[in-house]
Amino acid sequence: MLALVLLVLLSAFAAACPPYFNDFTYLGNDTHSTTDLIRNIVNNNPQLGWDEIVSSTGPPLSTWPGGSIPFCFDQPSTREHLEADLQEAWNLWSNKLGPAGEQHGHKLQFYEYIFWPENWQYCYKERKNDNDPWEWNTNVPYGVAVIMEAVVRVPGLNPSAVVGYIPPDWPNGHMAGRMGLRLNQAQAGDYGTHQAWIAALAHELGHIFGLWHEHQRPDRDHYVRFFCPALPGYEAAKVDVDQAGIHTMDQVCADSLLAASYGFHEINNFDTTHHLDPASIVVGQNWFWIQNYPERDYDETSIMHYDSNAAHWNSNEEKMYVCLTFWYDRGPDFWPPAQFDKDDLEFVYTNFEPSEEDIKVIKWLYAWSNPN
Repeated sequence: MLALVLLVLLSAFAAACPPYFNDFTYLGNDTHSTTDLIRNIVNNNPQLGWDEIVSSTGPPLSTWPGGSIPFCFDQPSTREHLEADLQEAWNLWSNKLGPAGEQHGHKLQFYEYIFWPENWQYCYKERKNDNDPWEWNTNVPYGVAVIMEAVVRVPGLNPSAVVGYIPPDWPNGHMAGRMGLRLNQAQAGDYGTHQAWIAALAHELGHIFGLWHEHQRPDRDHYVRFFCPALPGYEAAKVDVDQAGIHTMDQVCADSLLAASYGFHEINNFDTTHHLDPASIVVGQNWFWIQNYPERDYDETSIMHYDSNAAHWNSNEEKMYVCLTFWYDRGPDFWPPAQFDKDDLEFVYTNFEPSEEDIKVIKWLYAWSNPN
């Protein structure tokens, strides 16, 4: 249990939201880093790629049963630091969704799990001293999302949320804290403004509800330009890739699993390979909620879309060197030109609230049905 809680303190971290294979296990632990764990998968399955690696079988991944998402805080300090902000982030969704019910056409509810008054009110048992072990609170049933905050500040640790609901009979499904959100200590300070921080939390809630990144749709290149060298860790990975002489950086930038084997974890948030559940009942089965429904256009305004992460938003020259930009002539029939300049690109600005399409998707995933 200690490893479950402290893994973010003792290992190399994946800048992953969601984590690899939609499982916090692959964030690392007290004995193996994320890179070690992914390399082990690759080495044990040398003939397979990301789209093919399957660890065992199980039922298809599902949305939250009944649209009900209870959560608990891992410890009192997490509640103190995050309760108000988490509510504000949920309000961005709930104000547009309206209350669950037939009138608003959905059944999604996100609320704090209700303990008996005499019980400890957190996911983990009370720790009176820093050296006390972390033990799961047995009063918390399976199917409760855990809101967890690192106990100390960890450089470079980004938010990470498991997408959707994991059935308990899936691999690691029975593990305490299998679903939910993990944050760095003082994570809000990484976002510059309070508005940006709340939007980031709302983005993570979107993952918990079951949404994937919009900019990782398989058709995204018709709409955005992805510039891999802008990502943190690119230069270090390039040194390793060049020394190994097995792969090219183009290959690495297009494959999360391959990139992870070189310790280049940012790719997990940008590649367009079909991220699969490692326990699908059908080998190679996609998550059924991948945001690429044939009837739905690319949503530039989705809260699940990353921005350009520019240092100087008023510099047109910088459009050539940021990780994501919109193509000026973007559209389903647009093909990126071989030669282009800054005038062919537009910055991708931060979306501070769920889009109308985000709300439609949630209502599709959690359509209202008679509770009986």
